[in-house]
Formats: sequence, structure tokens, C-alpha cells
Amino acid sequence: MEIDLSNKGLEGVLNIEQYCIDNNIDAKKVKGFVCCSNQITELKGLDKLVNLKTLYCRNNELTELDTSKLVNLVGLHCRNNKLTELDTSKLVNLQGLDCMYNKLTEIKGLDKLVNLFWLRCSSNKLTELDLSKLVNLEWLNGDEYIQPEQNKLDLLTNRVEKLEQIILEITKGKQWK
Repeated sequence: MEIDLSNKGLEGVLNIEQYCIDNNIDAKKVKGFVCCSNQITELKGLDKLVNLKTLYCRNNELTELDTSKLVNLVGLHCRNNKLTELDTSKLVNLQGLDCMYNKLTEIKGLDKLVNLFWLRCSSNKLTELDLSKLVNLEWLNGDEYIQPEQNKLDLLTNRVEKLEQIILEITKGKQWK
């Protein structure tokens, strides 16, 4: 079962547990939750969706996102919010992570995501990204690891053998050697 609340003009706190109660939905049966393109500042009761596989909460106003109880999650799409931190340490089944266009300075627990296949994390405030434990990573989109003053890419990729594609968004006017 999937709940789709995209483009509903929702603002402020979204109480997912209350939404399930009001709509006679068993939260344990929800596999997909979509609430894109609203003005949501907080997702309350997200922890009740214990069997959630995919979460799409992009294009909102979220400043925090607690995914610690979402151990079954395989896809997390939280791009274009106002997140300053993201802890993925409990998301051991995660295969795809899209956290672009936030204000992240680090992605906590990234080293635990051994099943991660693709990662989109550009347009944040990341200065380093250690991919050495992501042995299944095949696709990366990121630009924040480039340090213009040193003309270097600060990606730690030891033991990542499958990486087929890296997309770097380079700001116009910067020159790279």
C-alpha cells in the first residue's frame, strides 16, 4: 500500500500516525509514502511506518528527518529541503539515496550502507565523502567534494570497484586541472 499526499498544499507538521487513523489505514501495511511538493516542516509519526520501503518527501521545508526506525527502507528521496543533518546508520537495506539540494555538512552512517547502489548528494555543504565501504555503489552524483582552492576531488573510494558513473556539477567559471 502507498500513501500519496503530493501537491496537496500541506503546510507545517504532517502527523502521519493521525493521518493513518483518520483514514482507516494500518500503518504497518504502508510500503510507500509520498508527500512531495508541499510546505511540510516536520514528519511526525514516521516511525510508525515500520515496513516502509520507499519514502519520497522531496520539495518541502523539512529541517530534520528521523529515519532511525525505518530499517526496511530501500529508497530515500529527501532532496530539496532544508536538512542540515541526515543519519542513515540504521538504513542497512538502503539501495538509493537522493539528498541533493539540502544544507547537509555530512551524511552520518554512510559507511553502513553496504547495499547502496546509487547516491545523489550534490548541492549540499559536504566537503568530504568517504565511499570506501560502499562496495555496491555504481552511480554517484555529487559536486561538493571539489575544493576549488586546491583543484582536487576529495572522494575516498578505496574498495569501490563497481562505480561506473560520477556526475559532478561544476559551477560555471571554475577551472579544473
